[in-house]
Amino acid sequence: SVAVGVGALAAQTSTMALNTAVGYNALNANTTGPMNVAMGYSALAISTSARNNTAIGFSTLASTTTGNENTALGYGAGAQNTTGSGNIGIGYGGLAINTTGDHNIGIGYEVGARVLTTGSNNILIGTSSAVDTPASSTSNWLNIGNTIYGDLSGSSIAIGGAPSSITTGATLDLSNVTDSMIAPKGTTAQRPGTGDEGMVRYNTSDNVIEVYQGSSPSWEQITLGSTATSGSTMFLGASTATTSPSRSDDITTGLYSDAANQVSVAIGGSSIATVTATGISLYDSSLGYD
Repeated sequence: SVAVGVGALAAQTSTMALNTAVGYNALNANTTGPMNVAMGYSALAISTSARNNTAIGFSTLASTTTGNENTALGYGAGAQNTTGSGNIGIGYGGLAINTTGDHNIGIGYEVGARVLTTGSNNILIGTSSAVDTPASSTSNWLNIGNTIYGDLSGSSIAIGGAPSSITTGATLDLSNVTDSMIAPKGTTAQRPGTGDEGMVRYNTSDNVIEVYQGSSPSWEQITLGSTATSGSTMFLGASTATTSPSRSDDITTGLYSDAANQVSVAIGGSSIATVTATGISLYDSSLGYD
């Protein structure tokens, strides 16, 4: 072992501990704990048998007694950790008040330094003490800059609004914000080369939201909307190939309008009727009309 400074490794009894202690009282109480690195005033000062810790900075891991495999870099990082293991605190005060929680990551100025004490398996990244867990015992929580949140046990994400949990059953939770979400936008020609059921995008050629859906999947338009003054508005399809509204599994069966002042009906891609202000034209000879 290597000791540099007053009180550094003062109590060590093991002759093969392979510790490095630099600074006043660094690893001062360590007796048998091996392979620790402590650099800074009182770094790992009261650790007795802890192993494989790295503490660099003033009072880093200063309260750790038996916690193992922790890494603390920065003034006071992990300062109140006692038996917690596998934690990583990087930055001034990172994870400063965690005591017994395990496998937490706190990166940034005072991140995780105000709330988290006993929770485990959290990932906190940010620039201030405002980035923390919802409660002192919270586990499996993701907080990136108080903007992106996650339940690491359920693989779900929330964006914005400082939630205390992720809504059950939601992979992406936006319920804590009140503005809007913008879907991917592009022309008809810019659609994905291969569609997959459930895809949603805004078609800038037709100025509508469209969904890839159906038993024989195809791109179908969602065109129902409303305003306070005009009520509901539905735009008809533009051709026999793209009717709207249409049968749920067949976009070629439904209504369309390919010219002003008329509405037509298509079945299976063939026009069978057109309605204008002056009458109805039927095109099905089997019905006796042509």
